Amino acid sequence: MTIPLACILVAWLLVWPPKLVSSHEQRKLAGGYDNRDPRVQRASLSERGRRAQAAHENTMEVFPAFAAGAIVAHLTGADATLSAVAAITFCTARALYPWLYIGGLATLRSTAWTIGALATLALYALAFVPGG
Repeated sequence: MTIPLACILVAWLLVWPPKLVSSHEQRKLAGGYDNRDPRVQRASLSERGRRAQAAHENTMEVFPAFAAGAIVAHLTGADATLSAVAAITFCTARALYPWLYIGGLATLRSTAWTIGALATLALYALAFVPGG
């Protein structure tokens, strides 16, 4: 298995930590976690809980593009070292992203988002480099 393909699993696992924070914040609300209608309950979350939920949702939103990019790089025989660097860069940026978001560090959060987006773009771009 290549590093970019292994990073797909890592990226998927990164979806869940901010969701755990969001769910924890929902449990702290009056009546505890509302498993019957958790999406409606989220409207009552504090700033921290709302930011955690937003980080979770954003992490889920970027996952498909990254996973597809890693697969494209793998299937086209893109340079293994550069593909690995791009995939690891994505995972590193996205590992930091939710904690920057939850912490209210907007500029750093946006920087992490941009780095992750550029790393994803790099995986696609590497597919166009002649000779892998």
